[in-house]
Amino acid sequence: MARLAWPARQRERNLLALTLAQFTAQLAFFIILPLLPLYVRDLGATTAEHVALWAGLALGVTPLCGALTTPWWSRRAARDGMKRSLERMLLGMALLTLFLALVGALWQVVLLRGLIGSLGALNALVIGATLIAAEREQATRAVAQVQGAHAAAMVVGPLLGGVIADYAGLRATVALAAVLYVATLAMVRSGYRDVPARDGHGVADAAAVSLRWLAPLAFALFAVQFTDSSLGPILPGFLLQLGAPAGWLASLTGLTFSIGALAAALGARVVSRRCPRALLYRLLPWALGLAGLSWLGLALAGVWWQAPAWRAAASLAAGAAPTMVYGLAAQRAAGPALGLLVARLTQATALGAAAGPLASGWLFGGAARSAMVFDALLVLGAALGVWGLFGAVYVWSAPARRALRALLAAGRSLPAGGR
Repeated sequence: MARLAWPARQRERNLLALTLAQFTAQLAFFIILPLLPLYVRDLGATTAEHVALWAGLALGVTPLCGALTTPWWSRRAARDGMKRSLERMLLGMALLTLFLALVGALWQVVLLRGLIGSLGALNALVIGATLIAAEREQATRAVAQVQGAHAAAMVVGPLLGGVIADYAGLRATVALAAVLYVATLAMVRSGYRDVPARDGHGVADAAAVSLRWLAPLAFALFAVQFTDSSLGPILPGFLLQLGAPAGWLASLTGLTFSIGALAAALGARVVSRRCPRALLYRLLPWALGLAGLSWLGLALAGVWWQAPAWRAAASLAAGAAPTMVYGLAAQRAAGPALGLLVARLTQATALGAAAGPLASGWLFGGAARSAMVFDALLVLGAALGVWGLFGAVYVWSAPARRALRALLAAGRSLPAGGR
């Protein structure tokens, strides 16, 4: 069924509103993210192990609660409309973030971060709305545009948050994040309009969402997000271990996150602009493999300035992976089936974001190099899984079938005495 019935101007306006909302909401999130280890230290965590533990809990509980509540929010969005659901989420996140600026105990930080996470299905709804509103041929570029806004927030947010925290304090930085959520709410309210349902669209594609096809891609997103989020609790201590100046620690932490986000945005943009859709399945295992090797390089860093360099290399390769995965999803399904597929993939991303900080802060006890080696092995395992799905099926199977047919034809052409 054609997707042009909905006015093209409103479609473009929706994509613009979603892009801006993604930027400001993620900016609010990433202003706080790299500063949480410093925040919990100010609230009473004394040793490096306690800082890593509490920071890991505060960082991990948010996406964990988000992963658990995403299906509920998706059903509410289908029933009440995307716009109303986004408005409810953003209003709640603004109020809870404001309370976060006023806390006086470590458990209150973890509790509020969990409540914020329960309202945090924003990314799933934004990506789903983007894919549904965009033309299928432009789905990869539309997702890259929204992810580019996400990556831009990852670039600006940690750097801005580090500078503000150094000069105005950590609580002022958290309060600024609450203001940004209010600004996002205003953008959604004024610029977004719910997409009307398209009867019958995508019903034939529902059977395409198979576990065999979904599992390797979901694990790839899980691994990419796990490694990225696992850096949060351990990066400040790792930079100090490598000799970073203590007076610039907040700024250097934010700078390292920002450099990685900039590299991820560059990787996503190159894939969306230069990579044909037919080659996405070929490039995805290579991107994951290069990211895994870069994490090994980060684990072996000897001086503090090598950390941003290896972080950039890993993010450049891994940053292209989500764009490839969602581009493949848009080729696989449409309409309701596409929404189901995006929800499942986004759940995998949220689970990775939850597990990463918990693993680095709790399982590894702040042992940065051990956590990074584990990250490398996880991403390399995801590369093998994706290669097993796409490499064996598409890269090797077709030539093997042609070779087998040629051999059978040659065998049939032999005279009876030569067989």
